[in-house]
Amino acid sequence: MVGLVLVSHSKRLAEAVRELVLQMTTPDFPIAVAGGVGETHDELGTDAVHIAEVLQNMNCPEGVLVLMDLGSAVLSAETSLELLETPDKRIRLCPAPLVEGAIAAAVCAQAGGSLDEVAAEAELGLAPKQQQLGVEPAAEIPSAAAQPLTEKPDETAELVLDIANPHGLHARPAAALVQTVSRFSGAVEVSNLTAKRGPASARSLTSLSLLQIRKGDQIKVICRGQDCAAALDAIRKLAAIDFGDTPDAAPAIAAKAVAGAHGLPGSDGIVVGPLATLQPVDLIANDQSSGDPASEMARLAAAMKAVSDEVQQAKRGAGANEILEAQALILSDPIVETKARAILQRGNTSAGRAWIDVTRELAAQYAAMDDAYLRERAADVRDIARRVLRQLQGESATPVINLDVPAVLFTDELLPSEASACDPTKVLGVITTKGSATSHSAILLRTLGIPMVVGATGIGASDAGKTVALDGSTGEFWIDPNAEVLAKLQTLRDAEAQARQQAELTRTQPSITLDGTRIQVLANVGNARDSQLAAENGAEGVGLLRTEFLFVSQKEAPTEEEQVRALREMYEPLSGPITVRTLDVGADKPLPFLPQPGEHNPYLGVRGIRLSLHSPQLFLPHLRAILRSGVGHDIWLMFPMIALVEETREALRLLERAHLQLNTAKIDHAWPIKRGIMIEVPAAALLAEQLAEDLDFFSIGTNDLTQYTMAAERGNTNVADLQDALHPAVLRLMRAVAEGAKLRHRHVSICGDAASDPLAAAVFAGLGIHSLSVRPKQAASIKALFRGLELAQLEKIATQSLQGQNAAEVRRLIGDYLQNASRKNPTADVAAKTS
Repeated sequence: MVGLVLVSHSKRLAEAVRELVLQMTTPDFPIAVAGGVGETHDELGTDAVHIAEVLQNMNCPEGVLVLMDLGSAVLSAETSLELLETPDKRIRLCPAPLVEGAIAAAVCAQAGGSLDEVAAEAELGLAPKQQQLGVEPAAEIPSAAAQPLTEKPDETAELVLDIANPHGLHARPAAALVQTVSRFSGAVEVSNLTAKRGPASARSLTSLSLLQIRKGDQIKVICRGQDCAAALDAIRKLAAIDFGDTPDAAPAIAAKAVAGAHGLPGSDGIVVGPLATLQPVDLIANDQSSGDPASEMARLAAAMKAVSDEVQQAKRGAGANEILEAQALILSDPIVETKARAILQRGNTSAGRAWIDVTRELAAQYAAMDDAYLRERAADVRDIARRVLRQLQGESATPVINLDVPAVLFTDELLPSEASACDPTKVLGVITTKGSATSHSAILLRTLGIPMVVGATGIGASDAGKTVALDGSTGEFWIDPNAEVLAKLQTLRDAEAQARQQAELTRTQPSITLDGTRIQVLANVGNARDSQLAAENGAEGVGLLRTEFLFVSQKEAPTEEEQVRALREMYEPLSGPITVRTLDVGADKPLPFLPQPGEHNPYLGVRGIRLSLHSPQLFLPHLRAILRSGVGHDIWLMFPMIALVEETREALRLLERAHLQLNTAKIDHAWPIKRGIMIEVPAAALLAEQLAEDLDFFSIGTNDLTQYTMAAERGNTNVADLQDALHPAVLRLMRAVAEGAKLRHRHVSICGDAASDPLAAAVFAGLGIHSLSVRPKQAASIKALFRGLELAQLEKIATQSLQGQNAAEVRRLIGDYLQNASRKNPTADVAAKTS
């Protein structure tokens, strides 16, 4: 790629232009600054020696374009070429204006233009401004600039999509769209056809959000660029999975509050305690402007980056990750930064004042939206605004909630960062007058296990110190409750607490049914935090360790050493068997550094083991990393998306080669290890006995096995009713796997998400599958569930289920049994409910 060097009398000016260019391209675009004079180059002037040093360090085989600001800068640049050890014809001095020329050149270079083309585009930099002002160009435009970058003209294509997301393109799915579009060079615009809003750039989270795209709206995506077909294909695939929007397990919300209640449910749980208030903090800029817009912008940019880094480091599990990533995108949104820069350039305004003005306007726009879910995003903006302002003022960006004694917290609005700062041992519950169960704060409190009531009325700061009781599952709360209310709540709370305590106390003990069969309960993990939660909740090992986290969102493939370090961190808190699934990406889950041709149906394309076998240069280091990181652990390795015996054997040959390579290099690694496959394809289920010849175990992935069996894409909400692993057709395939494994004395488990559903888990055990891998937090409760059940009864129900007509019939069968079992063993009933 052609690189740029900016020569300016002012180092700060050149750095500001560089910053603007990077906003228009990518953070790794090759652009360097050679400005100023003096020891640190902070004084005005130009230094030929310094310019030569910068040019010498530019590693751009396609060439380097040099842009200069004033006359003496041109002279210094010319002199610098004479100072180079060897003349370089790839370095071109360009007479284009510094700012406009740099932007035009950078965009052209990013698109793959040659040095001649980039230089010509730079000289065209003033053309838009001249056209706007009606000024004729001072000279003829070089002929090279009039030529397209390639012989083939840019493509233009469009796509019309119906939005099925329950809450439309709110922050998280919109963020996914922004991140997808960023992988392509073409210009992508989105219009809300239903609401007649737009077009807006698909590279801006703010622009997308202000389109107010709701469920049922129809949008048009237009792409212009040489890779527009690939870009639209990627967007189409993203839309097929609802833009990655996973429905949150929010409590059911009634159309209006329960009679006699004063709020709406936000997070389940019953608590009683004194009321403490959290006063809202107004946004006040108490800093003075330096009078230098560039300096103030630099301060603001530094504060924004510091908060962004802190947000990224604070991730704690899948749901929270999506929330925090959406917040981080507000900080990197080009529209937000451009508006702040424009305010600062008007005159004597501080960074804090500019930031307040921009974020207040943005929050007000969200708050005025018609869609209730999108209105909740105003809280995210206010949250980020406060964190950046605190950072600017030298305070901690993360709020601290200090309570003298454990209490129920009352506030008008709880922001996401405040929710993350709540300590469950001190914050017993939360009551707010604003918000909803779909707010990011409510989601975070559910993750922390803190009860919450939202939209409360009849309560205020004057009630501080009074005793308050609340039921987060109904939205009810009582100020100074009478003895009768307290007694009823206490009975309910005691029953739940007893069951949870029992599950907690016995979390490390094996899960054995009433008739003596042990059910192994493992955990599914995708990061180090999940591993810690699995250990804390009594998981007996890991039934699925996802390795995708090593590769996704990476511009380049991670090295073998990087993979080893990351995997060891995940293993550290774990004990028992650790089942590591090799890289499961491709097609519907593309890797930026491993381009693939577009596919009409990516779920049936080159993904999972198919991609790995096609890419041994990626697969072999991956296998070596898994083996090396596994020293001292009981590693079970499995391959995803297996459909053929031949695929299994080829994968095993590559695993053997990785082992031999490490042996030859005398590098310690886990060997021998258990070898298995994911059963996700019906063909593999039906060939279980033959596949078992070469393997030690099977693990059933319920999500994919269900979608392939029912011909119902799991990301398509229009066929969501078919996405039930308890359908008799899916259960028959699972039984085939269990029987095929039994004939060869092979281990079989289920690692699909359905194993976390207590009804499904009970049926799976009845099918003869006695190893289940569940969400980390549910390990203890699933173990407790089986301690109150009889396997013989589960086997009878499973046999009946195989003859059923649909999943609803199966759920009724197992539901009736669990209800009867709960009368004899309340612990099992609460375990089922809490799972």
